[in-house]
Amino acid sequence: MESFRSLYLEYCKTFNAEPQECVKSELKRLSLVTDETSYTFNLSSHHLTDKTCMILAKLLARDTKFTTLQINDCSLSNDALRDICHAMMTNTSLRVLELKGNNIHGEGTEYLAKLLRQNSSIRSLSLEWNSLGLMNSNSFPQFCESLAMNKTLKDLDLRNNQISHTSALELCAAIETNNTLQTLDLRWNNIGLVGGKGILAALKKNHTLTNLQISGNNIPEEIADAINVKMSHNVEQVKVVKEYNNRTATLTNELQNIQFQRDKQVNILLNKIDLQEEAVRKTNVTMSEKMKKLQNALEDRMGSMNAMTSKLSIAEADLALAEQKCSDLEHTLKKFQLDKENEIKLLNQKAKRDRDELLSDKSKLERELNEMNIKFDKLDEKCKELERKCQEFQLVAFEAKEKLAQGGAEYQIKMNVLDDEAKRLKQKHRDEIKEIEANRQRDAERLKNDFESVERNLKERINKLENMKHSLEDEITNLKSTIASEKLAHDQEIHDLRVRVQLEDNQKRKELEDRTRILQASKDDLIMENNKMNAKLVDMQQKIASQTLENETLKRNNESLRNQVHEKEIEIIQNNERLKTDYDKRIKSIQSEIDKLDQYKNKINELELQIKKIEADKEINLKNYTMESDHLKTKIKSLEDIINRYKDEDNERNKKAQAMFKEVFKPSSVLANY
Repeated sequence: MESFRSLYLEYCKTFNAEPQECVKSELKRLSLVTDETSYTFNLSSHHLTDKTCMILAKLLARDTKFTTLQINDCSLSNDALRDICHAMMTNTSLRVLELKGNNIHGEGTEYLAKLLRQNSSIRSLSLEWNSLGLMNSNSFPQFCESLAMNKTLKDLDLRNNQISHTSALELCAAIETNNTLQTLDLRWNNIGLVGGKGILAALKKNHTLTNLQISGNNIPEEIADAINVKMSHNVEQVKVVKEYNNRTATLTNELQNIQFQRDKQVNILLNKIDLQEEAVRKTNVTMSEKMKKLQNALEDRMGSMNAMTSKLSIAEADLALAEQKCSDLEHTLKKFQLDKENEIKLLNQKAKRDRDELLSDKSKLERELNEMNIKFDKLDEKCKELERKCQEFQLVAFEAKEKLAQGGAEYQIKMNVLDDEAKRLKQKHRDEIKEIEANRQRDAERLKNDFESVERNLKERINKLENMKHSLEDEITNLKSTIASEKLAHDQEIHDLRVRVQLEDNQKRKELEDRTRILQASKDDLIMENNKMNAKLVDMQQKIASQTLENETLKRNNESLRNQVHEKEIEIIQNNERLKTDYDKRIKSIQSEIDKLDQYKNKINELELQIKKIEADKEINLKNYTMESDHLKTKIKSLEDIINRYKDEDNERNKKAQAMFKEVFKPSSVLANY
């Protein structure tokens, strides 16, 4: 205990906290205690600071000596309670925790819920004179969920905690699933008729709770009597279970003794069998050695016989092979001579045919050469004519370019005038933008005030949204079921799409083959059109002359279009200014809506994470519960079989005893009659 005290003082120095006298005096008292097996750390009726609680929490998290911690009527803050609960999550030696009269509510209740969920050593928890069941907080349902999950707590004191009928129903749901809690004190709350009915319904499923105090809760006498009757049934049932466990323990001990004696007998028999096996093994070894010697001698003689027979068979096979080879060689010689004569005849015939073909090909090539020379001469003449026509076309095109250059210079002069006008308008536009900026700043201040009022309204809406959380959780469960069904439908659609895509691929392949055929046909058509285009060149030269006339008309149209463009630019500038103002307003409204949506999304993500954690914890607990229940069922079945066997043996013994009794007392009755 001195080490604990020195650690406390060191921590106070490191965290710049003044050691409290109440803690020092309590540690001094504990150092005088002779019983070192268990310590009770009592800090009740003292005002503990947050730093003191934080230091004590760090020390208690690793402590293994204290079994009872009493922090009653200490007016703990939420931070102090958080540190203590966090320490108790890792502590494994504490069995009793008392937190009476600390006005625990809201966040404090959530810290207690986390403690119950993670601690596996506390057997008794006293929370008298607190405010766990206040209606305006959603922390008591979390406390009840953690109580349902806890597997070690046996005694819970919730006197004077402002538990209403709704909070009582949450507590009833926890009692239904909790199978370790034995004592629950709910005196001096506001449970009422509805809560009493809920407790009665919960006790129908709970058979381990043996002590439930409900006085001072405005519960009708009929319901209170029914609850007391159920408590008495639970007490009797617990007694029966204890007796059953004691009997099963004695039976298991007897079974173990019988098993031990049988194991002894089996070991003796096994030793005898081992000795017999050793003797048999020795005789088998001697016999096997003799058999090996005889077998080796027999194998040697058989080996010599086999060697002689193999030599004889090899010699006979060599003779047969030599004769076969001689006959095969004679046959192949005759075949080779015949094949050689036939090949010579065929070569002579081929040589004659090749000479005739070469002569005919030579004459054909000479004729084709003459025809090609004539065609080349004609093509040279056509090329010269085309070159002359191209030169004429270039002269005409050059004249048209000169005219276009003159028109472009005039267009450039007019564009410079228009640029000056545009600069003047831009300067005017800048001045107007400055005025708009000043107006925007004034509007921004006004919007800031509006935003503060909107922020207050949003806080009220957030409180309403928190109330909607429970309904959203139900919707999420429904959505999960719909998602599962949609997933199955989606898998079916993917399968159908794959089949459809394969069919479409086959169709596309067929279409591509058809296209290749069409392209091959169009290639021939293009060759024909190329010849036609040469004829159209002449027509194009005639069209150039007509296009020069059209250029003059286009210049006139260009001037009229410039005037129209100038008017449209003025309209565009006006529209841009109007659109900017509308755009700024829309951006502000959209930005505010986006911020709201981000907040809602973050809340939804947090809720989904919490739901996933709860579901994972539930699945793990269900698996553990099913494993334990199956294990217990198998144990119960085996014990029932053993009990039935013992009952049968007892019945047989009783029958034998009765028979013996009758046989013994028959002569005495005969003598009495005599």
